[in-house]
Amino acid sequence: MEHLGRALCIITGASKGFGRALAKEMARVVKPGSVFVLVARSGDELQTLKTELVESELEVRCVVLDLSQMEAPERVVQTAKESFSPDIEHVILVNNAAALGDVSRFTKSFTSMAEPFSSWVLYCTGKAARDMMFKVLAEEEPDLRVLNYAPGPLDTDMQLVARTRTGEMSLRKAFADMFDESQLLTCETSCAKLMKLLLEDKYKSGDHIDFYDM
Repeated sequence: MEHLGRALCIITGASKGFGRALAKEMARVVKPGSVFVLVARSGDELQTLKTELVESELEVRCVVLDLSQMEAPERVVQTAKESFSPDIEHVILVNNAAALGDVSRFTKSFTSMAEPFSSWVLYCTGKAARDMMFKVLAEEEPDLRVLNYAPGPLDTDMQLVARTRTGEMSLRKAFADMFDESQLLTCETSCAKLMKLLLEDKYKSGDHIDFYDM
C-alpha cells in the first residue's frame, strides 16, 4: 500500500517519546480527512502536537486522562465513536501508553495490588500477558489486523528512568551502557520501520515483531 487510507487513528501515550513520533509519522501516510484521537496525561504537550499536525489536513482531538483510572478506557471509546464518520476506511488503535513505575524495588517488596506495572517483574509480566492477549484476539476476530510491535531500545524518558533507578545494579549498568555507547534508537527511526511494516501489510495477524526482526 502507498498509504493507510482515510483512517481514525487512536494513539495512547501520544504526548512524547514514541507515541509523539508515531503520530507525526502516521500523519504522513493517511489520507486527508483522517481523524486522530491523541490520548495522554499532559494536556499542554498534546496541544503542542495538535498544532504541529494542523498542516496535515487532519482532524485532531486531544483526550487528557490517565489510562490507569477505571473510567479512562470508556472515555477513549466514547471519543472514538464521536470521531467516526461513514467515509472512514480504517480504524487504527496504537496502544502505546506505558509506565515503569518504581523499578528500584524487588519482587518481594510488592504487596499492594493497587500498584500496576511498578517494577520490572510486573512490567515484564504485563508485556507477556499483552502478547498472549493479542494472539488470542487475532484468532477470535479474523476481520482485525493485530500486531505486537517491539520498537527496540529507545532514547526516551523511560530509558532514563531505567538506567538511573533500576534496583538490580547489573541491569542498571546494562541500560546505562546502551546509552553511553550510543546504542539507543531514536523514536523516529523505529516509527519509520513500523510504518513500513504497516504499509507492506505482510505480517500475520497476532504476530510479535521486533525492530531488529526487519
